[in-house]
Amino acid sequence: MHLRVKEIERDESLGIIRKDLTLDGFFSFQSPLRATKFLKPDSFLEKHSRANEIVKRIDDEILNSLEEGASSRIAKEISLNFKKDNMNLVIFNLTVDKIPSKNKICTLAHHLYASSQASIFLPAVRTTLFKEGTKITEKRIQQYLEMMRTIISEIKAVGNSKVLIGTVPLLAPKYSRSIINCYQEFGINAFSIDGNTSDLLTHEADFRSILSSINGKTPLNKTLIHACNLGYPQFEQEETRADDFLSIFAYIDILGGTFKIRGIPKGNPRLKEFSRMNYSYKILAPSAFPPNELKNSNQIEQLKETQTVQQLVGEERIEKYIQQKSKVDEIAINRLKSIAGRVKID
Repeated sequence: MHLRVKEIERDESLGIIRKDLTLDGFFSFQSPLRATKFLKPDSFLEKHSRANEIVKRIDDEILNSLEEGASSRIAKEISLNFKKDNMNLVIFNLTVDKIPSKNKICTLAHHLYASSQASIFLPAVRTTLFKEGTKITEKRIQQYLEMMRTIISEIKAVGNSKVLIGTVPLLAPKYSRSIINCYQEFGINAFSIDGNTSDLLTHEADFRSILSSINGKTPLNKTLIHACNLGYPQFEQEETRADDFLSIFAYIDILGGTFKIRGIPKGNPRLKEFSRMNYSYKILAPSAFPPNELKNSNQIEQLKETQTVQQLVGEERIEKYIQQKSKVDEIAINRLKSIAGRVKID
């Protein structure tokens, strides 16, 4: 099975490309796009969703249950969440603090294959998996790479007919480069950048290095780039710029959701409302909306805005369009232009 990626239009100053993304028999849509997750029924999402995220937390207890034969039941439960004519992204959020045994990794690989529809999203992991104490080390990175090689090899050994998506954590270039090189050795040319709740625009050098490493083997206009768990500036006032959404102007084709927590929650989590007019999040009182209702509203508004932006690419200068958004300042635009200008695409 082959994912076809075709450039339609691109912007002359920012890193945004309108592409056709097609996998025969499963989905066909244009980017950029906001991926959605089912939170509550909604007619707009039913009609317009094209990338559907299904997140499954995998901890030590789940790994043990898979070893004992729970895979078929869990895979069936996951499949009930598939949407027709969508890119159904089954995301395993691996929450262990150390690499599992090889037997458990192999079992996880086969469970991932059985649970996935047309694309296989390699597991997301916690940042602590890369650390010895408080520091990321080369030893832990190599252990992570060995786990990913085992998962990919185990899938391919039995026969793979699905598209592999390599998960790339937002790490320093010397680490992310080796991860991308590993995936590319297996012929993978679709990627998900896991921001681990960090702001891509304030980690410009690390983010740009990831894009450059991918682009070195497969041009970004022929590649699928998904991103999830993106952050935004810490709230200092009642409204802050939506840097996670602005990432669609930095070569992100599919803007994913957030399934990781930033820091240790204190009290009631702050509710944030996305504004298409301002490209911002506004802080609301904890009791203003049920959390899932607000999250659903935010993803609907972001999906609508990506649809608007799609149609503008190649028709007018995107920089001029986003300058009209009150929270998009010169600093943000310069960062976006810097990313676009320094990642040269053939």
